[in-house]
Amino acid sequence: MKRNRQENINTSAYWDRVYARERAAGRRRLYEDLWRPMLLYLPQGSHTLVDVGCGAGEFLKFLSHHRPEYQLFGTDISAEGLLTAGQNCPGASLHLASGDSFNLPHGKFDIAVVSEVMEHVAEPAPFLSRVIDLLKPAGLLLITTPWKWGSSDPEHVWDYEGPEDFVSLGRGRVQLMGSAVANRGFTLITVLYRG
Repeated sequence: MKRNRQENINTSAYWDRVYARERAAGRRRLYEDLWRPMLLYLPQGSHTLVDVGCGAGEFLKFLSHHRPEYQLFGTDISAEGLLTAGQNCPGASLHLASGDSFNLPHGKFDIAVVSEVMEHVAEPAPFLSRVIDLLKPAGLLLITTPWKWGSSDPEHVWDYEGPEDFVSLGRGRVQLMGSAVANRGFTLITVLYRG
């Protein structure tokens, strides 16, 4: 992994503005070319799943149709994003993240999804550690990141080069289950479990 830039524009105020503009314009973030391959790693049955960095809740809405037996949770730093998420997926339990907290209980979740978030996080190791804390022992962690984009997006602080980056960031707390490239070659899917 390599750092693309020192400055980080990814604040709650920044994302509040982004989601407010998108809601006003009726814009939706739909990534079904990514979400459908992600389903291959998400088991059937009754599970608790948290979408960390859920934004406007589009993935939660998708899951509510494709994994209706799941109990869905979402957390994000943007109150505006969560407002839209509540409209998109009213059955999900949504929580405003603040500072170093997702405002969710530790050890509660069977599955955590961190999709298109890690590249925005200034300090990825402590962030990932907090995500791992949310999981039950042997819980599943599914991470997606842009694949070989480089520094083209001013929101992207980091560029991840492979699944080993997340194993390393997990500092012995996660083990690699598998990985794939999806979304027409633009996105890396990394699947880990809490050891």
